[in-house]
Amino acid sequence: KAAVTFCSGTKASVDVSTLFSSSAGTATYTCTPTPTLLSGTTFSGTSTPSIYTIGVTYTSNSCSSTSSNTITVNANPTVSTGNDTSVCVNTNLPLKATVSGGKPAYTYAWAPGTNLSSTTVASPTFKSTTSVTTTYICTVSDTNSCVGTDNVKVTANALPTITPYIQVNGGTWLS
Repeated sequence: KAAVTFCSGTKASVDVSTLFSSSAGTATYTCTPTPTLLSGTTFSGTSTPSIYTIGVTYTSNSCSSTSSNTITVNANPTVSTGNDTSVCVNTNLPLKATVSGGKPAYTYAWAPGTNLSSTTVASPTFKSTTSVTTTYICTVSDTNSCVGTDNVKVTANALPTITPYIQVNGGTWLS
């Protein structure tokens, strides 16, 4: 039967007896490199990325046969969107999601999409015409469908208002 795969941090419980089939016999299961993850026929998930080998020995009429299968725990991508930042209104600000780990290729999803040039690229541009503060969450999925996220708060500050004054004929000041 097919091997089992899931992402680190996932609460997974796998009945290892479903990884094998046998015409007869009593089954004994093992797990390497971490035997404590196996209790009877239940493999309990782990946050540590690794490949776990599940071994089985079927015994019937003093004869035995062995086989193995794998459970793979894939690493999640790690995402960094940098420090919170601010700009003046009507100013382009490039944002960037830096990704490590996981398995490329990556897909990107920025939310909310307000004031962003795109929500599906690693480096969208922020630009707002009004004073606003928004926290953007970037979710990155890898080829294994494992996910990592990070967020960045962006503030667009209003420009200061300047009111010119003029003096009329050396007397009254007007705005």
